Amino acid sequence: PSSPVRRATRVPPPTPAMDGRIDTAAITTPPRLALDADALLAYVSRHVPAVRRAGRREVRSLIVSQFGHGQSNPTYKVTCADASGAPVPDLTFVLRKKPPGKILRSAHAVEREHAVQSALGALQHVPVPVPTMLALCEDPSVVGTPFYLMSFVDGHVFTKPGLDSLPSPAHRRAVYDAMADTLGALHRIDPARIGLGSFGSGGRSGRGSSPGSGPGPGGASWSERQLERWARQYSLSLVGDADPEPAVTALVDWLRANRPVAEPGGRLVHGDYRLDNIVFESPVGPGPAGIGKDDRDGHEDKDKDKDKPAPGRGVLAVLDWELSTLGSPYGDVAYCCMPYHLPPVASSVGAPAAYPAFAGSIPPDGVPTEAEFVRRWCVASGLPNPQTRTERVAGDPRGAKKPVWPFYVALSLFRGAAILAGVRARAATGNAAAANAAEAGLLVETLAARALVVAGVPVGSVPRPVGSAAGGGGDTNGGDVGVTYVRGLEPSERAASLLVKLRAFMSDHVYPAEPILEAHAASDRRWEVHPKVEELKALARAAGLWNLWLPRDSGRLLKIAPRAGEDESEVDAWMRGPGLTNLEYAHLAGCMGASVWASEFFNCSAPDTGNMEVLLRYGTEAQQERWLRPLLLGTIRSCFAMTEPAVASSDATNVTSSIVRVGDSYVLNGRKWWTSGACDPRCELAIFMGKTTPDGTPGVPKHRQQTMVLVPTRTKGVSVVRPLPVFGYDDAPHGHAETTFEDVVVSVRDAELLGDGRGFEIAQARLGPGRLHHCMRLIGMGERALTLAARRAESRVAFGRPLSRNASVLQTLGRARVTLDGARLATLDAARRLDAEGNKAAKGAIAACKVAAPAAAIAVIDAAIQIHGALGVCDDTPLARMFAGARTLRLADGPDEVHLETIAKLEVRRSRM
Repeated sequence: PSSPVRRATRVPPPTPAMDGRIDTAAITTPPRLALDADALLAYVSRHVPAVRRAGRREVRSLIVSQFGHGQSNPTYKVTCADASGAPVPDLTFVLRKKPPGKILRSAHAVEREHAVQSALGALQHVPVPVPTMLALCEDPSVVGTPFYLMSFVDGHVFTKPGLDSLPSPAHRRAVYDAMADTLGALHRIDPARIGLGSFGSGGRSGRGSSPGSGPGPGGASWSERQLERWARQYSLSLVGDADPEPAVTALVDWLRANRPVAEPGGRLVHGDYRLDNIVFESPVGPGPAGIGKDDRDGHEDKDKDKDKPAPGRGVLAVLDWELSTLGSPYGDVAYCCMPYHLPPVASSVGAPAAYPAFAGSIPPDGVPTEAEFVRRWCVASGLPNPQTRTERVAGDPRGAKKPVWPFYVALSLFRGAAILAGVRARAATGNAAAANAAEAGLLVETLAARALVVAGVPVGSVPRPVGSAAGGGGDTNGGDVGVTYVRGLEPSERAASLLVKLRAFMSDHVYPAEPILEAHAASDRRWEVHPKVEELKALARAAGLWNLWLPRDSGRLLKIAPRAGEDESEVDAWMRGPGLTNLEYAHLAGCMGASVWASEFFNCSAPDTGNMEVLLRYGTEAQQERWLRPLLLGTIRSCFAMTEPAVASSDATNVTSSIVRVGDSYVLNGRKWWTSGACDPRCELAIFMGKTTPDGTPGVPKHRQQTMVLVPTRTKGVSVVRPLPVFGYDDAPHGHAETTFEDVVVSVRDAELLGDGRGFEIAQARLGPGRLHHCMRLIGMGERALTLAARRAESRVAFGRPLSRNASVLQTLGRARVTLDGARLATLDAARRLDAEGNKAAKGAIAACKVAAPAAAIAVIDAAIQIHGALGVCDDTPLARMFAGARTLRLADGPDEVHLETIAKLEVRRSRM
C-alpha cells in the first residue's frame, strides 16, 4: 500500500455460505480474548506514526473487533475513533497476537511473522505483496501477549476453493493462476539478499542449497525437521490421558520411512500458503487476462454491467506468515494443493472452517486440475515438477527411488492434523481463537486418514486409497504413488477400462458357461471341479482380470516374490492385481455379481479373498510363501471356520471352540458349521477361530479371548461332517460344511496369526471390505434379474398383449429400478467412505448397505420370478439360485437386526451432538 494504512470500505457481500468471502460483519470477540483498549491506545499513540501525528485530540478511543476467520493467532481489526465515537478516516489497522494461556514452545511466533513481512516489504519491486509492518511489541503487559501491528489491506479473501461465486470459469482460473504465480515468485527470492539468510531454525534449512540437495549444513533436512516438529506438537497437544489417534500413529510411521533423502532446500517458504491467506483487490479476483477496470466502457452491455464489480489488479497481500522458514518449496505447493485431497465440504463436519475443500464431487469449471496448478507453479518458480520427481527414501535400504509427491501431500495433511490437534487442545482450555475451534478439532483423524489414503497405507482395515496415480501413471500396486481423488461415485478411468474388459468377458465366456456348470451341479459328479472352471480362470489371468480385489498397498505388504524359473513379470502381475480402491472394485464386483459362478473365475470369491487379505496383512513370510502364494495363483482354495451351531455366532465373542497351547503347539477342539469352501477338493487351508483364554479369566476382556490360527485341512482330526444345503442348493463343489476339529495339533510358529487374543481384531479387519464385496455382488445380481424381467415382459404375451404393456408389470419394473438404484448408491457411498475415512468411521454406512443391498436384491429377484411365472422357480433361469443366495446373505453377512441396531445407536448418538 502507498500509505501505512488503507481505508476500509464496506462492500455489502452476499452471505458467506453463498459467496465464500470473509464477512467482517460476522466477527465476534470472545471474552477471554478481549483486549485492553485503553492500554492499546496508549501504545499505538506512541509507536504508530500515523496515530502519533493525529494526536490524542483527534484519536480518543479505539474500536476493536476480532476476525472470526482463522484458527491460530487471534487477529483484530483496530479502528481509531474520535470524541463522538466515529471512525477516523485512514486510521484502521490490524493487530495480530499470540493467544493467551499455555501454548506450545515455538508456536504462534508473531515475531517470525513480523520479521519476514518486514523483509519482503522492504523490496523495491515487491513480487510477493504483504501488509506494511507498523510495530512489534514483545511486552505482554499491553494486551496480555506479544503482538504486532500492520496496515489494514482493503480487499477480499476467498474462503471457498471452488470459487463458486465468481462470474465465469475464466475468473476462477485467473485466481488460481495468480495464486501459483505469487507462490512461485516467493520461491525465486534469494533469502540472503533480503536479510533472511539465517531465518528459521538457526539457518539449518539447507540455505544456499540448490534444487535436489539434501540436508543443510550441520542439520537435518527441512522435511525431517518439519515431520519431527509436527509429531512433537501433536503429542504435546493431546489433552489429559488421551491416546493418539491410530491413523496419526500410522501416518507418522509412514512419513518417517518415506521421507526423501534429498530435496530442494534453502528457499523461503510460507508454511501455510492457501487461498484464504491471500487478499485480492476485487471481489471477482484478477479476472481473465486482458480485462481490467478500464475495460468496462467497451462493453456493449455497459448499463447492465455498471453495478457489477470489476476485476482488480490481483493479489494485494499474502497473510499469516507464522510458519514461514527456509526449506523445501515442495512443501508449500503441496500444502496449497490440499483441497484436491480433502473430502467435499458437504460430507465433512467442520471442513468449511478448518481446511476448505471443494463443495461438490469435482471442482467447478475453471479451477485447474492439481497437475495444471503444479505445472503453473513450476514455471513461476523455475523449479522441477515434484509430481514427476523421484528420490531415494529414508526407510528403504535398497536405495530405490520413489515418487516424492505423495510424501509432501501426506506431510501437508499431517501438519493440518497437528495444527487442528492444537486447536482442539486450546478449545479444551478456552483460549482458542475461532468460535468453531471444537468442531475443527474433530477433523484431526479425518485429515490423518486422508493422508494415509494418499500414501496408500491401510486406514483401519481399509487399504485402498481414493483415486489414481497423479499424472496417470506409476506403480499401481505400491503405497508410494501420487493420488488424485475421485470424489464422485462413478468408475474412475482405470475402473472403467477394466469394466469394459470384464463385461466383454462375462458376455463371451461366463454366461455361455452357466448352463454347463448348472448341469454339472445337478449331476453325481458335482463335488468334482468341472474343467470349465479352470479353463475360464486361465482365460481371466491372460486377460488381466485376475485378483481384481487386491488392495492398492499389496505390493508393500507382499513378502514373497516369483520363484526362480517363473515368468517374473507375469507371476508378479497375477499376485499383485491392479491395486484398486474399494470404490473402484465395487463397480467390478457388481459386474461379477450378475453370475453366481463368476467371482471364482477372477480369483475374487469368498472366503478366499478375506483369507488372502488376512495373510497379506498379518502373515509371516513363511506363511505367505506356503499359503498366500498358491491362493493368489488360484491353485488351492481355503475356508474360514468361525460360526458354530451351539451359539449365536453373529457375536464372535460367543465362540466356544478352544485353542490350548501345549509347548510349541496349539491343540484345537471345536465344532463349526457353515464353513464355506470346506467341501472343495482344492481346499487346503482353514483359518480357525477359537478361544485361547477361557471365559471368566480375570483381567482378560471378552474381545481378547479369541485367537485365529492357520490349519492345514488335511491335518489329523479335521473332518467334514456333511455339506449344508441352502434352500436345497448344496453349492457343490464349493459347499458349506459342518466341520469338526478334534485334538487337532498345529505348530505355533506355523499357525499363529498376530498372537494370542488378537482374533477378534483380525475378524473385524477382515469383514469391512469383504462384506462390501457381497453387497455389490448383490446389486449386480439384482441388475441381472431386472434385465431378465424386462426381457420376459417384452416377449411374453398374456390376455392378448405383451406384459410390458400391462400397467401393473410396468409399476413393478419401475419400483425395482428405484429400489436397486437406492441400494447401489448406498453401497457405492459406503465404499467411498471406507476409502476416505476407514472402517470405524464408515461403519454406519456399511451397516446401512448391508441391510439395503440384500433387501433390494431379494425384492427385485422376487419381482423377476413373478414376471417369469413358473419358469422363475425352476433352474432353467438363474433366478431361483440367485434368490437362495440373496436371502442367505441377510444372515451370512450379519443379521439385519445387528446392522439396524448399529445404525440406530449412531442416530441416537448424533442426536445428542
